[in-house]
Amino acid sequence: MLDTVILLLNNFMFTIIEPNKFSPPLEGWKEYNPSGFKKYINNPTPFDKKNDIYKPRLTAIKRGASLDLKIEFSAPKLLNKNNVDELTDEDFPKILNKLQRDLKEMGIGVFTNFLENANVLSFHPSKNILLKNGMTSSYIIKEFKKIDLNKNFDITEAQFRNNGQSIQHYSISSSFVMYDKVADLNKSQKRAIDKEQTKTQIDIFSILNKKEDKNIEILRFELRLSGKKKMNQVLKNLGYQENPKFKDIFKKEVCKSILKSYLNNIIAGNLFIFDLTTNKQKILSTIILKQDKKKFKQALYLYALLDLCKNEDGVTGLRSITESLIKNINWSKIKKDLQELNKLDFVKKPDYINEINKQIEEFKPLHIYDEIKPKEPP
Repeated sequence: MLDTVILLLNNFMFTIIEPNKFSPPLEGWKEYNPSGFKKYINNPTPFDKKNDIYKPRLTAIKRGASLDLKIEFSAPKLLNKNNVDELTDEDFPKILNKLQRDLKEMGIGVFTNFLENANVLSFHPSKNILLKNGMTSSYIIKEFKKIDLNKNFDITEAQFRNNGQSIQHYSISSSFVMYDKVADLNKSQKRAIDKEQTKTQIDIFSILNKKEDKNIEILRFELRLSGKKKMNQVLKNLGYQENPKFKDIFKKEVCKSILKSYLNNIIAGNLFIFDLTTNKQKILSTIILKQDKKKFKQALYLYALLDLCKNEDGVTGLRSITESLIKNINWSKIKKDLQELNKLDFVKKPDYINEINKQIEEFKPLHIYDEIKPKEPP
């Protein structure tokens, strides 16, 4: 469902109740350089953090004679003080009311209908995947690390962190993050993927750590649409309205469609990476039959590509080696050859791919206490 969102209220949509809550104070903002630009900040205080009070981050932006308000917050943390538990469409009125109350405490008055229709600057569709039957987040992340996303997804940087507990793909306007949610709950702010760990969220880890079986595994996916142009492009491609309002993106189907589309593109284009077939001669035989028996050398070449890409460093490692050692290599041609491997009949999806697809399709909200409460005796 939805996690972090950044909303923008135009100056006619809110009232300044306590200007001194901002730094510098908003009092007299109209007199400050009438044609100028200035920012006023109002973030959660040390008292709020110490007492596990989650509030949004506010930035008032003066442009000439107008003043807009940017509101950034995690929707599940706003309501539940953690983002392990996921929200539903039915939580939207609760979010509006809670946000209205918090803004009032922070010195801003606003009606809920204005919040509902606030412009969206950025939002993060996300899903927590509960893994069972021996599946582990770290193993799945290591398998996904083998994929090279740079060309298909405008990725400019990839990071593999915390000993295989997270992988992040960055671009200028968006990023895709996959990480071990349970392990991340015990990380310091500097090392954690989730930089705003609340006390309630950290307490969840303590409960999980005390479980006798200690086998709760949660794999988290986030697509962080940080650039408005990219956000609009993604929405338009899926048939949704560009320049959305808050009410338009606080929807299960919207978040599900975005994550499903992204993951489908990743998985479908790299099925050979996840293939479980271990009989190497059977693999080679299948490739030979697909390529025509006359092209034996081509079949051997494709088999070598397959074997190298399934190595620990995957496609990314192979690309790094070839581009560093061979001048003017045509990597795009090799990418086309790799796609031939996806057409082979032997490709068999592992259970974790089927489970990820199943939970994304169902998009059932995770409520962690339902999973960790003691089982009733039969």
